[in-house]
Amino acid sequence: MLDMIEVVINHIDDHFNSEIHRKDIEELADCSFEDFSVEFEKETGMQFLRYLVRRQLTLVKEEISRKNGSIDKKYSPFNGYDEFRTIFEFEFNIKVDEILDNEKIILQDRYGSEEWRKHDLVLKELLDKAGNSTNALRYLLSLPPYYLEGIPSYFYSTYKVEVIDLLIRRTYGELLSTSEYNNVVFELETFYMMGIEYSIKDLIVITNKYVLVNRGLINRLLLDYGAEFEYSVSELRTLWGISYDEKLLFNGEDSQLSHNVLKAIRKMESGSQRFENIDELRSWISVDYSKPKNGLKIQRDLTYPYSLIEDEYEVLETGVLREEINDLLVHGLLYLKPKE
Repeated sequence: MLDMIEVVINHIDDHFNSEIHRKDIEELADCSFEDFSVEFEKETGMQFLRYLVRRQLTLVKEEISRKNGSIDKKYSPFNGYDEFRTIFEFEFNIKVDEILDNEKIILQDRYGSEEWRKHDLVLKELLDKAGNSTNALRYLLSLPPYYLEGIPSYFYSTYKVEVIDLLIRRTYGELLSTSEYNNVVFELETFYMMGIEYSIKDLIVITNKYVLVNRGLINRLLLDYGAEFEYSVSELRTLWGISYDEKLLFNGEDSQLSHNVLKAIRKMESGSQRFENIDELRSWISVDYSKPKNGLKIQRDLTYPYSLIEDEYEVLETGVLREEINDLLVHGLLYLKPKE
C-alpha cells in the first residue's frame, strides 16, 4: 500500500491543475477509494481528501506566485479566483492576498518529504526509550493537545520556532523551568503535527484549531508494532477541556455513541460526574444509548424495568464501548491525562 500511496502522491503533484476523481485514485491504487482513504489516514494521520485539496491549493498558490502580473493566472482545478480564494481561506484560515507574493511559504508539505520520513527514526528512538510499543503508545496518547486560536496555518512552516514558543507560553505561562521548557519544545518538534491541525468547522467558518500528536505515529504503533491500549477511565480527557468548544461534542461526522462518550467524559472532566471504571461509564451512557427494538414488551417473570433493557432494548456492550473510546483516542478527540 505504501507504493500505491507514493503513486497517488506523485499523480497529485503532476496533475494538480486537473480535477482528480475517485475513479482516478481507484485506478492508481488498484483498490476502492474508501479503502485507499482509510490506509492513507492510517499511514499519514491525515484525511486523504483534505491532503488532496490542501496540496492542490498549495501548488496552485506556488504557480501563480511565480507568474508575472501581466500573465494570465490559472486557478484550475478551481473555477476561477473566487472559488480558489474561498476554499483557500476555508482550509488555511488566511487571506490569499497576504501570501501570494511569498514563494517561501509552504502550506501543505508533500507526503514522503524529509518531514514525513523522520517518522521511522522518531519511532525507533521512542521504542528504545519506552521499552515496548504499548508503553510508547501510552506516552503519545498522554501528550496534551494545544489550542491554536488566532494563529494562521502558514505560520507553522515559516515561523515554527515562534509558534512553538507561543503555544507553550499560552499553555504554561512562565511556570516552566528552562529544562521543562526545552522538553516541551522537543515534544512539539518531534511528536506533533505542526502543520496538520484538527479543525472544527461550521459551513465555511473555522471555529477552532488544535495541534495534536501525529496520528500517523499512533497508527504505526498500533498496526506495525502491535501496541495495545492501556488506560483507566479516570485518565480520559477531551479536547473540549482546552477550548470549551461545544461543536466538539456535536461533530456531525461522529456517531451518536461517540457523542455520548464525549459528553460523559466531559462531565467527569468538569467534576460533575465520576466514573471509577468502564462498567460505571457504560451504565451511565447506556441510559441514552439503549433504544427499543420492537416496541415495549414487559417480561412478567423479570423485575421491571430491567426486562425492558435486557430483553427488548439494544444493550451497550463493554467491548463496543471500549472500541469507541479507542477510536476517539486514535482520532484525537480524547487523550489521556498527562502525568504530573
